Amino acid sequence: MARVELTHTYPVELQKAWDYITDPHHWADWFVNLLSVEDPDQRWTEPGDVVRFNYRLLGRKLEGELIIDERQAPTLMSYTAKIPGMPIIRHTWRHVEAPGPVVTTTVVQETDEPTSFFGKVVDRMLIPRALEHDLRRTLDNLADMFSMGVPE
Repeated sequence: MARVELTHTYPVELQKAWDYITDPHHWADWFVNLLSVEDPDQRWTEPGDVVRFNYRLLGRKLEGELIIDERQAPTLMSYTAKIPGMPIIRHTWRHVEAPGPVVTTTVVQETDEPTSFFGKVVDRMLIPRALEHDLRRTLDNLADMFSMGVPE
């Protein structure tokens, strides 16, 4: 299993950050290589809720779904990304508010072990690095957006 943990601090109130980050209508604006959310009006608020998406990874367009595992508004969102032909990817976003207003967000991304031999070679070498790169850029995008105020 590959695991990445990244932390970023944003100049925004906790509730505003939560509302923006968890709203599928905004994801394509800041989540790197997310091409689209198929139905951004689809309910995505309770464990088991699913949102389908299109993503570009290593030059390939992939279709997948995000399934909420746990949600404790406004401090914790955990979900699983399932993309056919890829290892399962689990994301956990934790938000902590500090005076200022400031929010510190820690994201843990874990990828399951692949099952095929070719998949093991590729997935261990390329996919975790590409996903980590996208996640770093995604958190930087949020920092840029939040530094200008939370978009409506």
